[in-house]
Amino acid sequence: FQPCYTTITRWIRTFGQIAVDKVAKIKLKAGRRKHWEIDEEYDSRIVETEEENKYVKDGKKKAGTFDIIDPNTKLISLESFDFDLKKKAKSALLRTIYRWETKPRSVWRDGWNGYGRILEDLNIPYGTVIHSKEWKSKKGHHNNNIEREWSEKRTWIKPCRGFATYEGRVFYDKFYEMSRNFFAPRKVLKGLTPAQKAGLKEKVTFLSLMI
Repeated sequence: FQPCYTTITRWIRTFGQIAVDKVAKIKLKAGRRKHWEIDEEYDSRIVETEEENKYVKDGKKKAGTFDIIDPNTKLISLESFDFDLKKKAKSALLRTIYRWETKPRSVWRDGWNGYGRILEDLNIPYGTVIHSKEWKSKKGHHNNNIEREWSEKRTWIKPCRGFATYEGRVFYDKFYEMSRNFFAPRKVLKGLTPAQKAGLKEKVTFLSLMI
């Protein structure tokens, strides 16, 4: 059977939040010997609206995603944001440190100035790569793993053709994070999911989360 996209979307909205809430309680242990990579990406799909709230700027609604990746386990941690990336990025790092039960030895980041203040506040060493000048810094800093993750995410997001609400975007990011961490085996991890690589013994299925 090949159900249509609308049917799948409706099913995901009905049951997906249950699964997201359950996996959010699972703690994992990221690789201690590796750095983490962080980056942000704005959604190119903008919805025009007459609303007046914090998600709207100049009559247009636009959302973005802040991402953290552990290159060792390929675990990702996503956080949706509107126009306050600095606040969301800091809270996402703290949440990820708690959920992954690991504080990174260092973080590699791009040239956005806000990251430096956040990482200094959290006492986390960092390396920087300026994309307008180079893909890899002279000291070896890069965020190639996270750029590959953005490419994968763009493929997932294309059928959505944007989001009517910011809340819809938040749900999508969390569902994507769950799917990539718990359901998607990686060749680079020898067929394991990132969650299994991070120490989860049993294999998680969507059906098992509904029980």
